Amino acid sequence: LRSFHYRGDYLRFVALPHTCFGDLYISFPRPGVGWRLYNWIDALPNLSNLTVLTVCSNALRIVSILHSRESLQPKLANLSNLQNLRELQLLMYAMGTVMLSDIYGFLRICRCSQLRKLFVELPKFRMDSFMDAVSDLAEEPMEGFENLVTAKITNFKWQCNEIELVHFLFRKDSSLQKLILVAPPGTHPEMDQSGNPFFRDTKLLRMEKAPSNAQIQTP
Repeated sequence: LRSFHYRGDYLRFVALPHTCFGDLYISFPRPGVGWRLYNWIDALPNLSNLTVLTVCSNALRIVSILHSRESLQPKLANLSNLQNLRELQLLMYAMGTVMLSDIYGFLRICRCSQLRKLFVELPKFRMDSFMDAVSDLAEEPMEGFENLVTAKITNFKWQCNEIELVHFLFRKDSSLQKLILVAPPGTHPEMDQSGNPFFRDTKLLRMEKAPSNAQIQTP
């Protein structure tokens, strides 16, 4: 078995074959609690040959919770060996500061040094607040983006945390050749749906740190 895709509720019992996946897709639309936090991680086989990974924000939250508990950190061992990962897809069901911190934490743990493509699918509707966006953001990963050439962010609505994610990519990746920002229909980069400015300080919207070889495309 070279590919495994699952989307649905948390499974109480998970048994995966002990083979080296090349493609793994994990999506839990609803958050879980208790034993649901880590049984699927326990079932993961050797991921050293994984080249394509798709994972949702609820799974990222689980990884962050496990990493915050020293006694549970060994359960993340398989996720720390993704040296062959070439493509990462993140399905974000929300995009507050906690979720952005979860992305940073996941990238620190997984150390995807060969990553070439990053795709982030954001929720279609605006959910964060300005205060949420500027408080308690986790430390950025320090390395692992030397080979990233393409990044695409879908449903980009110019929220604080979304802009911060773009700035992070520009700060960390000198090899980035193309950044694609796909906005939902009717999205104005400086106004919400009521015509009010997202931020009084328009400097928050500037992409001043974009490398010269990056291509930003918005519909």
